[in-house]
Amino acid sequence: MADYYMGQGDEKAAYNALLKSFADQHIPIDNKMPFLKKYFTKAAKNPTAESVNQAMQLSQNISKAHPERVEGWATMASLCLIEKKYGQARDFFEQALAIDQSSYSLWEDYFYCMSKQEDYKSMIDKGEKVLELFPTNAAMLYNIAHAYYAEKKYAKAIELLQQAAVYSYDNNLLANIYNTLGDCHKELGHNEEAVKNWKLAQQKGIDTEEKIKKVDN
Repeated sequence: MADYYMGQGDEKAAYNALLKSFADQHIPIDNKMPFLKKYFTKAAKNPTAESVNQAMQLSQNISKAHPERVEGWATMASLCLIEKKYGQARDFFEQALAIDQSSYSLWEDYFYCMSKQEDYKSMIDKGEKVLELFPTNAAMLYNIAHAYYAEKKYAKAIELLQQAAVYSYDNNLLANIYNTLGDCHKELGHNEEAVKNWKLAQQKGIDTEEKIKKVDN
């Protein structure tokens, strides 16, 4: 029916048909996903109240019909991210991760929510599990290290940042790694190591000259 109404140019009727079909647990979720992706893409490209709400309602119906599948929860979480509703997004990501812990993108967005909320303690707590799953992921190592830095646990931050530097091949990420390494060493009174890492950050694209001058003076 949705396809028929789309062909007739009646988008409202097509959407209403989709809402009903999405709520039907007897219709396979794989049949619904192309339509959900279409509405989600529309919301992501042009996040108006209408476009986000339409994608959200479809996602909610999928989650109710197929609660054991990750797609509905993950889409609702991503829609909340678009609207910068980090608390709600975090709740939906937790639902999704309870179903599938193997998806790095879910963990990445989940940690992004926690960082936006400045909930560094939770990032540290969850970090142990994540690093078991992705022990060589430089970006995740950096994110968790930054949480330790924010909590003034500089020695642990340095340990993780050094691991991240080994696994990273991205200059932007390396610049941030070395910059934070320098900050950690500065807090511990290791000025020589701080300057060394800030200079490495400079080579990768971050201007750390002011930090270096303050230490040198």
